Amino acid sequence: MEFSEIVYIKEPGPSNTVPILEQAKKRLKALDIEYAVIAASTGHTVKNFMKIFYGVKVDIIVASMEKGSKMPVTFLYKKYKKSKEIRDGFLKKGMKYFPNSLSDETVAEFEKKGIRIFFVPDILGIGAAMSPDDEKRRIKTNLDSFLPKHLRPLDIEAGTDLSLLNIISKGFRVCVGITSLAAKNGLVSKGKMVLSVAGTGWAGGGADTAVIIQSNPNPKKCYVKEIIGFPEMK
Repeated sequence: MEFSEIVYIKEPGPSNTVPILEQAKKRLKALDIEYAVIAASTGHTVKNFMKIFYGVKVDIIVASMEKGSKMPVTFLYKKYKKSKEIRDGFLKKGMKYFPNSLSDETVAEFEKKGIRIFFVPDILGIGAAMSPDDEKRRIKTNLDSFLPKHLRPLDIEAGTDLSLLNIISKGFRVCVGITSLAAKNGLVSKGKMVLSVAGTGWAGGGADTAVIIQSNPNPKKCYVKEIIGFPEMK
């Protein structure tokens, strides 16, 4: 029998990135895991990962939303102190949108370091949650009679409604989805143990959830082996 710690975070958000990654590093080394799949919108989590995991042999795979994806700053959480501070800070700077996808410059920077990147396609053109794109909102409205409103491009590409996983955290849903897609796209061999890291975009990004998952192209067969940490508030 083996015991390991779980990091319970009070509020979701980017301030949790370092403690989550530090705990994830301990487990990755203890379990001799070769792969890490990280969800990224701006790339800050990936950069923190590279600093904390410096000297650790790990194949980094990054998942991001369709190029150009963004979310209105006004949709960031107001219900938590830290996320509200992030939201208000952006608004004071005159920012209207929060990026949901890596820039070309960041992609080039990561690829030079040997990091593999894939973008989650929006095959139906419905946009990410709260998309500011008028055309995508129009398409989503037209599809309301056929598609549940809570479905996201990640669910559609994975071929499964992942929304139930939100009962643990928003990031947990993403962790399972991106691990499945990494296997589906041939970036991770089926059955490999993967460290998967994600966060809560509506709380300002960063990482607040980390999980050890056995990879599989079918998300229903992405078996969760260990939960490293997640936020108590959703």
